[in-house]
Amino acid sequence: MYEIYNTEGIVLSSGDVGEANKFIYIFSEQFGLISATAQSVRQIKSKLRFGLQKFTISNFSLVRGKDIWRITNIEYKQNLYYEFYKDKNKLKTMISILVLIKKLLAGEKYNERLYKIIRRSISFLKKSSLSKEEISDFENIVLIRVLHNLGYFNEEKKIQGKDIYKKIINTSSWDKKLLQEIRNFNGEIIKDINESLYNTHLF
Repeated sequence: MYEIYNTEGIVLSSGDVGEANKFIYIFSEQFGLISATAQSVRQIKSKLRFGLQKFTISNFSLVRGKDIWRITNIEYKQNLYYEFYKDKNKLKTMISILVLIKKLLAGEKYNERLYKIIRRSISFLKKSSLSKEEISDFENIVLIRVLHNLGYFNEEKKIQGKDIYKKIINTSSWDKKLLQEIRNFNGEIIKDINESLYNTHLF
């Protein structure tokens, strides 16, 4: 009897396998980045297919195989295309962040804090009315928190003598005031983010 594991996760990408199966990369709350297969989900009668669309958040039931996970059941929660399709700037930003997550993560590794960073960011973006400039500030904050979580960003860096990064990193909360506080430092922040991305050797 196989043990069934349950976790929430975000579908980052997928590909077709054979006539009806799918191969999926999932950024999961409990297991980090995992690869999994789903059997017969491309058939019209499949109840699982809606929970496996790209950038969908679902609860997954999985069985661990020798080299790959197998999805046995899905509880659909939301699809980020549908959440943000009315605001192209929000959609583009969130997709960009999730694509980066896939590049930065290396295999299965439990990182609940990183998952919470992304989920709280999605919630804030969904409920907040933001200008184009505020969305850009939002993206910078997410990238700093993600890069620091993965060991690529030094929170001790200062901007004009101010501990801007410590404030960004040492809190998981979101509000518009935080976006406004970093606006005047955009040039330096973007430079530091790009330097950190370069140091990952993935870009």
